[in-house]
Amino acid sequence: MAHGHGEASAVGKAGDPNEVSRTNAVTMLDTLHFSPADISSREAKQSGS
Repeated sequence: MAHGHGEASAVGKAGDPNEVSRTNAVTMLDTLHFSPADISSREAKQSGS
């Protein structure tokens, strides 16, 4: 993922409720660690196209 100037990113933005299938809750702990520590994902197959 690029982090250059002028580039749009979907990171941290809510998905379209009609398009998303899952939400993952992530908590930052007082120890500056995250729970869960790891999240795995894969690109979903698009149907109907």
